[in-house]
Amino acid sequence: MLVNNAGVGLVRGIEETTFDDWRRLLAINLDSVFLGTQMAIRLMKESGGGSIVNVASVYGMVGGAMTGAYCASKGGMAAFTKSVALHCCERGYGIRCNSIHPGFVQTRLGDNALHGPNDRAAAGFQERNLRQVPMGRRGAAEDIAQGILFLAGDQSNYMTGGELVIDGGFAAQ
Repeated sequence: MLVNNAGVGLVRGIEETTFDDWRRLLAINLDSVFLGTQMAIRLMKESGGGSIVNVASVYGMVGGAMTGAYCASKGGMAAFTKSVALHCCERGYGIRCNSIHPGFVQTRLGDNALHGPNDRAAAGFQERNLRQVPMGRRGAAEDIAQGILFLAGDQSNYMTGGELVIDGGFAAQ
């Protein structure tokens, strides 16, 4: 099993995002998933199969005015997940690949994005977005962990290329 869960955020409009910001975020959020997945496939196909879970984001499914680079990285991860799933099926590797799409979760990454200490664009981000979450709160890390366990385990053995959204209803609107 592989869980690709590296990530950084950036709350900044596209006009204020530098190319260096863009490259750094894509390298961490997307290049790392490519490299980890490539290595996992090499190992898993020799052992008869396995499961790859990519931790994307609800922002890989919807856009955000102040999160363009982040949305691009997580949307790319969602599409990459589907490609990997099909690749592994066509080759008969017995490797499943799915993505999980958390909404706003109480984590260090979420706290840094929501409370960017030196970034005026982050001011008010939490309040604006939480007003858009039908359940009215951020999720807990345990909520996402349960989804990862499901995707990694035998309970989802007929699921590949899928997206599991755990976002308090945010993307349902």
